[in-house]
Amino acid sequence: MYAPLVRRQVVLVVLDEVGRVALIPASRYEGGMRVPVVTVRRTESWVAAAAKGMVELGVRSFRWGNTVGHRWAYIPRGTGQVRVAERIYLARASSAGGRIHGRCRPMVCWSDTELLSSSTVVVPSPELATLVAGYIEGWIPDGLVGLD
Repeated sequence: MYAPLVRRQVVLVVLDEVGRVALIPASRYEGGMRVPVVTVRRTESWVAAAAKGMVELGVRSFRWGNTVGHRWAYIPRGTGQVRVAERIYLARASSAGGRIHGRCRPMVCWSDTELLSSSTVVVPSPELATLVAGYIEGWIPDGLVGLD
């Protein structure tokens, strides 16, 4: 029986206490900055991969948001395409036990959320800026939200 190749990845939208979003340098091909993306291994859960990404960012004190985005996408690979399942986890970093920005990796940049809809920041989907705005303003419902 044939099973299509599906890649799973977590997009981390980490907000600090004043509402700035964590961005990291994009690849040299993309240029600019991007939101962190973590690949989910076959044996890993979505939340475990997201938590691993937070550790890699250096954010130790945080709480998950009640809203999680989900979308399906296709990325080119060789002669075909690979289907990608993405979950967008929103997290609020807190400065409990010290400064947030001093503990994060040096390459993490904290920027205004308005940049998520600009061309200088690489985002996996154009709906990401709307999801973040709705989360901050409170009009996106709790739970899993489809972005397809």
